[in-house]
Amino acid sequence: AWGEPSSPPVRRARASLSRSRESARVSLRTRAQFSSRGLPEYEAQPLGGDGSVRGYEADELGKGGTSLVGTLTLTFPVPPPPGEKQGPPVSFNLFADAGVRPRDPWSANSDEARAASSAGACAGYGLRFGPIKFDVAYNILGARAVHVGLAGADGV
Repeated sequence: AWGEPSSPPVRRARASLSRSRESARVSLRTRAQFSSRGLPEYEAQPLGGDGSVRGYEADELGKGGTSLVGTLTLTFPVPPPPGEKQGPPVSFNLFADAGVRPRDPWSANSDEARAASSAGACAGYGLRFGPIKFDVAYNILGARAVHVGLAGADGV
């Protein structure tokens, strides 16, 4: 359309690695977003909250066109009862999340452009019951955040 700004080029990447040994599973997930210039608010990746760095509330570490988030998870499924082949759809998780958002010099929002970079990390535990997840995370400042929601296809 005439007079409407075009969206800046954005590169998003996701990677996942999962390893199982007997019934426990270790998974490593990363998510990155890189933008060569400022993004509209709705396209900027938030840092903090469920699906990001769980030891913080949603957007607590800010939003930006460039960010990197990583999660390491150790999953322990509840074993089946004696004589059964399959156990209940319940698992216990231990996880560690970390994320970084560098200063965004291309931001259209002048306050955001002046903002310093942000980073955060957390560790916690969670319970999965079928598609429902319950996570408790403690960030590096010692604050606790609790998240309840739907688990992704990989249980995270």
